[in-house]
Amino acid sequence: MRKTMITMTLATLLTACSTTSGTGPDIYTSGFDNSTLVEIAPHGAACTTACLGLGAQWNEAHGDEAFLIVANFMDLVAILDAQLNIDGKIVDLESADLLTGQETNSGVRTSTKGFRTNLETIEAIINAKRVWLRIETPTGTREDRIIDASGDSTAYHAMKRFISAVKSAD
Repeated sequence: MRKTMITMTLATLLTACSTTSGTGPDIYTSGFDNSTLVEIAPHGAACTTACLGLGAQWNEAHGDEAFLIVANFMDLVAILDAQLNIDGKIVDLESADLLTGQETNSGVRTSTKGFRTNLETIEAIINAKRVWLRIETPTGTREDRIIDASGDSTAYHAMKRFISAVKSAD
């Protein structure tokens, strides 16, 4: 009995630490123009406590354009700017929202902001060896790893699931 309990506890801990876990994308049809929409909620970068995250949204009616949803978990603060470092290439993201969305859900305070991009940038994220996300806030900058030699993150795997869903819907 004790061995079974220890084995179950270890399995639970390993699953909880898995970077491939997370929610799948939502795929639905627009009531407005009947186009296919794919969304994935922000998932965390490789961090320990408060961290950044990435989600995405794509609308078939807009071709290769997409939105990256940048999240700052555990902190209600304006997100002014965001950049990606993809294998050494700095990508400045274009803000799509004037204001930062802020919510508290089950005690978790989260700030989110949408940034215009394209599917090529998201594909570059999932094909890269090193990706870091940096945001600028009124109180300074924050940065977290999406993937590098140290490992990957749930945000990295969320982007993989997102692109896979877009390709299957396209």
